[in-house]
Amino acid sequence: MKERIKENQLISESHFPVKIIFNEIENERFLDIIKVVCKGEGFGVEAGTCLFPNDLDAYDIAQGNGFVGVEFGLYSGEEVVITYNEFYFYLEIICKSYLIDFPEEKEIIKEKLEDYRELYSIK
Repeated sequence: MKERIKENQLISESHFPVKIIFNEIENERFLDIIKVVCKGEGFGVEAGTCLFPNDLDAYDIAQGNGFVGVEFGLYSGEEVVITYNEFYFYLEIICKSYLIDFPEEKEIIKEKLEDYRELYSIK
């Protein structure tokens, strides 16, 4: 497994779940995951999940489990909610790392990042 986000790249130590979850994405699943997160949909890996508010069902919302931003939760119980801008910051890091090994995917990655920027009005 490739370390796409390093400890010193975290905006805050509390973002540790972001590092763990993004670093668990296998190359074979990377593009599929980028395609869904850039549409505002979450995913899961062995260590935990990345969720967007739209991933929650009515029960979760009724229980007060709603949030604004992107939630990274480890199955160990550690979780953090980050802003859409912070998520994009990490998304760029992991995509640059992925493109080192798969430069032929540059156009699709560029297109998906643009989709995310448009969806969340990221400058």
